[in-house]
Amino acid sequence: MNFRIVAIALCASAVQLFAPVGPTASARAADQMPATQPHPITKQKQVDGASIKELNPLNGAEKVRYDKGAYDSLHVAYGLKEKYPAQDVLGKIAERLKKLGWKPLKEDWLNPGTPSSHVSGWGEFVDGTVEPERQEHQWLAQWKNRAGDVVVYCFTYSYPRKGKPDLQALWVNGSWFPASGVAKMRAAIPK
Repeated sequence: MNFRIVAIALCASAVQLFAPVGPTASARAADQMPATQPHPITKQKQVDGASIKELNPLNGAEKVRYDKGAYDSLHVAYGLKEKYPAQDVLGKIAERLKKLGWKPLKEDWLNPGTPSSHVSGWGEFVDGTVEPERQEHQWLAQWKNRAGDVVVYCFTYSYPRKGKPDLQALWVNGSWFPASGVAKMRAAIPK
């Protein structure tokens, strides 16, 4: 199984969960997200000894959603009004992570040999699993700290394939995986 495809699909699925429906529906990221309450874990400074400041939403974040996931992972998703290619957003998150001691990974953490967006930049694809099909512009990369934890950030612009391109509404999806979860996930990769 190609885990990069899984990661891309998960990121695209997160956008699609909140996709508008109907001919007059807006494709703005904030309109696509439900109003949710932060997960209780976000009210803490640490979860099982792990800092979550790597996932703090940027100023201007709309309809922020927090979740706890498999392998003791933590996730955040939110919309921002930010023009493609979101250089300001990418720069702010990269700078924050650098200050916290994180190093960018040149290769996808679950698919050695596959360049991350730190190297390849933005990608584009059509999500044909939904109706109507959607055009996706995506930036997906990871950072690692000395403890072996991994942070993944996925940035997506999404709009109906046959519609007018909407490159103003950015979907941000961040995930934090502890070193123990990273080891379990890597162990599951077929050799």
